[in-house]
Amino acid sequence: MGDIPRQEADPGDIAAPRSVTGDILEPVRQFGAAAASLYAEHRPAFDGLYAKWADETEERKITLFEAAEMAFGVGCDQDPNYNAMLYAMHTALMGDGLHFMGDRGMHRATNVFRVRSKREIRMIDFVTKLIRKTADEQQSTDKSGQKAAEVTGRKIMAKFIEKANYLIDLSREYEKEVLVGRKKGAPFVETEEIEELKWDENDKFFIEYVKARVLKYGLQKTPIDGLAPVILKATNRYGEVLDALTADTFLREIGAWSKWENTSLHQSDLDLPGLGRSELGDKDENRFQDLDRVGAIKELGFTDVMHNVRKDWGDLEVFTIDDPDAYEIDDGVSLQRVSDTENWVHVHIANPTAFIPEDHWITEIAKRRATSHYLPDKVYKMLPGAITGVFLGVAPNKPVMSISIKVNDNGEILDYNIQAGFVRKVKRTTYDAVDLALGSYKTIKFNVDLRIGGFPKNPGVAPGPGEFTPHQVRDLRKLRDIALAVRRRRTRDGLIAASSVIPQVEVDNGLGSQNHPYHSSYPVLYRGHPAVRLTVADSMDVEYRDSQLMVSEMMSLANNVASIWSRERDLAMPYRVMEYDYRRPDVVKAIEETVLPRRTDLGCPPFESTIRWLMLLGQTRLQARPGPHMLMGLPTGYAKTTSPLRRYSDMLAQYQIQSVLLEQSPKTTAQLEPILASTQRTERTAKHISKEASRFWSAVAIKHAWETGLEKHKFPKKLSFLVMEKHSFPTPCNGLVRELGLVGKMCFADRRDEDKVRVGDVVGVKICDVKLSERYVWFEFTGVVEVPALGV
Repeated sequence: MGDIPRQEADPGDIAAPRSVTGDILEPVRQFGAAAASLYAEHRPAFDGLYAKWADETEERKITLFEAAEMAFGVGCDQDPNYNAMLYAMHTALMGDGLHFMGDRGMHRATNVFRVRSKREIRMIDFVTKLIRKTADEQQSTDKSGQKAAEVTGRKIMAKFIEKANYLIDLSREYEKEVLVGRKKGAPFVETEEIEELKWDENDKFFIEYVKARVLKYGLQKTPIDGLAPVILKATNRYGEVLDALTADTFLREIGAWSKWENTSLHQSDLDLPGLGRSELGDKDENRFQDLDRVGAIKELGFTDVMHNVRKDWGDLEVFTIDDPDAYEIDDGVSLQRVSDTENWVHVHIANPTAFIPEDHWITEIAKRRATSHYLPDKVYKMLPGAITGVFLGVAPNKPVMSISIKVNDNGEILDYNIQAGFVRKVKRTTYDAVDLALGSYKTIKFNVDLRIGGFPKNPGVAPGPGEFTPHQVRDLRKLRDIALAVRRRRTRDGLIAASSVIPQVEVDNGLGSQNHPYHSSYPVLYRGHPAVRLTVADSMDVEYRDSQLMVSEMMSLANNVASIWSRERDLAMPYRVMEYDYRRPDVVKAIEETVLPRRTDLGCPPFESTIRWLMLLGQTRLQARPGPHMLMGLPTGYAKTTSPLRRYSDMLAQYQIQSVLLEQSPKTTAQLEPILASTQRTERTAKHISKEASRFWSAVAIKHAWETGLEKHKFPKKLSFLVMEKHSFPTPCNGLVRELGLVGKMCFADRRDEDKVRVGDVVGVKICDVKLSERYVWFEFTGVVEVPALGV
């Protein structure tokens, strides 16, 4: 046999010898073997987990760590093999996608599984058997050649499909109406209740079955994956691709979901009200709404536990600066001059913890929600609106928690104090009014301005020049100057403030807070289209306005001092810690040598070259022990305390500070850590659904404008796409469309173009599709624009 010809070595094909890889791979093999052994040994405990945890009617949730404790026993986190236990447990839960669903979109960050109710499992079992029976019936007949018995799986499904097809066709007629325009005077959106097509129990089972297909975690496999398409195929309305996105469209078109359903709300593990998924969430909301009754607040019997230790701030002017329609006014700022170069800045914060005990039912709801959710089309408040306004907000003659910082003109902290107080003289104002008073107001220039429906044009600045006295203007100017000095000091300490464009979406559907009737006994369709306005502006025009910069820097200053003050007292707090990962010296080196030197005096580096490295830095941790926040330029730490009306971690911080001021025992680190772990998981989920909601409504606006003519709107003529993930055909690339500030997907019309693009390139694109079911705008590659100067 002749010699095998040698092939030219591919420099991209690296195969290291075992002598090199052995030391690296052997620990991995040992870990895998240990996890496999634990999996086999504890399989009965894994199999019994669902029966122990599942509820009859409510979907529940369980963390990976809770599941491991149930399977391996209390105290397993102290076992040397704990990580292998977690891996084995995770393998078991991921392998049982029928009973345990990973929380889609953020599972790696939260490690939370949603546990289907026993009722839902029975529904899935029933429909699965019915569909399989239907398939069997299609292949069999009785001796006379007639179909089998009268009541068959085929007849049950056929009855549902007949209703579904009628609704799909009607929905598509309504969609055509949107494109041509509704009659003058018709409401934005109106519901059509199709009462003549009443859902029977079998219909509801089919609907819930398709919902289960849409809401499952993508990496988990279940029988639903292969059987739900049988239902979709029977309609003969959806072509060949019968995936989860098609199932989502089906549910919207038959009136099981709203036409503009944000499915990320259903996929989260949050107990949000009105979604037909959480009885606990609905009960919580009913208790909140009950507080709107006359006399309900008085019945709570709240008293101010800090009353005897409060400082009266008397005539000191307090400015609360926010949007005109702000829901909660939870902070204000005042100035006390010491000399020409030194001043006291006092940040006054709403003090709900002085009234609401830590074990009160309102606090328990706040703990479950973790934060207020401000979505384009709805708001879910962490605390009831009845108490966050005049009762607990920062307003004249109201109690506050005050963080006082003495600073010099270089933004350096000279002294500080934290104390409970009363504010008397409060000036409520807006960002626009402050900018106007400082002579720096300018209309924000939008790169994108899509107006769908009847949103009124921005009326401009309402306040006149006489809103502030000369003394107030001087104080505002000094506060602005201090904010700039503090910002520059943070820049010297390592602040990296990546600037980009900021999309903002406003929605008015004309239906108020009304949710889709998910448990209706008949279909509900929608006619018309919500009023949607999508604007995109450069962050420099928004975040660096005098008023915005002043407020953000004063809050950062107060939160920095809260960390310093607590650290001095060895106080466990919700510290937000962000450290460089020195296990990635390449990333740290790039940050130190190429990002930090390229920043402006306000900490802003070039966006495209920075975002690639920031993505590799990792996330901020919420922990009970202090540490630096390197990205914010705060080596002395950061503990959020300034938004207790809308963030539970800030309430926790107040409870801890309050205990010290009252000379009581605060929570220890060991007591606080598990609370913070749960809070961070919920915060991350909330952040995810907020992003998804914004992305969804942005896609709604772009879809309508694209279908009716982008030339009618203010929209960039050229779009550029920063490639962040590249995949092989037919999987699209993921990236950021710079001009829109939106994450999108990019495909290639010609597969040969794939080789022209690498991760980190910025390429030209055009819109080719908008898929509301996945909340993405799709773009098509048109050519390479630029290659990054810095590689990843």
